[in-house]
Order: sequence, then structure tokens, then C-alpha cells
Amino acid sequence: DEEAEGGMALLMDLIRQIRNARAEYEVTPGRPIAAIISAGDRLPELEAQRRLLAFLGRVDDAQLTLASTLAEKPRQAVALVAPDGVEAYLPLAGLVDLEQETARLQKALDETRQEIRRAHGMLANESFTSKAPAHVVQQQRDRLAEQQERQARLEARLQALEG
Repeated sequence: DEEAEGGMALLMDLIRQIRNARAEYEVTPGRPIAAIISAGDRLPELEAQRRLLAFLGRVDDAQLTLASTLAEKPRQAVALVAPDGVEAYLPLAGLVDLEQETARLQKALDETRQEIRRAHGMLANESFTSKAPAHVVQQQRDRLAEQQERQARLEARLQALEG
């Protein structure tokens, strides 16, 4: 039935996003985490699948909060958006050592900014762009674009940590 398929698709999407966030923040695989989910009209479906969500997402059932709405969005939490306006928040305090993660991200951001400056310098150098083969110049442009995307992702993660 269509309603059951929609419920299963929502559950699978939430589990996938939780697992991706766990991997992104390098959470130990067996370590359970906390989750706060604002489910709106989908609350009954998620309540019915609570144990499955907790098991497959490696969420501590005692720290899994399911609500139709939240008074306010949690601070210092990874925000995940699922279909039908369902939102999940994973408190960062349970995912990572905030101080250590901030230092790691800041170091990665500094390295990325240095790479961006280097690539900008090469591409701004008339001698390089006119004498280097076109594919080498294009590689530098691609590398610059990748580093700029990485910088944006790192800045977003740092901002999430700072709340």
C-alpha cells in the first residue's frame, strides 16, 4: 500500500542521513547517539518504527525524542531534513569532542584556504595561463572550485559547532 511505502521511504531516508552524519563526524560505529526528531504529521508512523529507527541508526532509544513540533531548534546540533517537513537534530556534544573537532576543522580550513590562495596565484599568473597546456590550466581551475566547495562545507560545519 502507498501509505506504508511512504512511511518506509521516510524511515530509510532518516536512517541514511543519520548514518551519513555519523560517518562524517567519525563517530565510533557501535556508539549510540542522541537524536531529536520533529515529525509533524508523520509522528505516528515514526513512533511505530521507533525501535527500528533506533537500531538501524545506532541511536540510543533513551535519547531518541520524537515530537510533532519543537518549541525551538536545538543549538549545536547537526540538522537533517527528510521528506514531508520531518527534521532531525543530532546534538554534537554526543557525536564529537567539540573542542577537538573545532581544532581539527579549523586546521583543515586553514589548509584549504592556503590551497585556494595558491591556485588563485597560479591562475592569476599570466605566464602560467598562457604557457601551460590547456588541460593543466583547467585542472587548476577544477582544483580551485573543489577547494572552494570544501571551504564552504568546513565553514558550515564550524558554524554548526559554534551553535
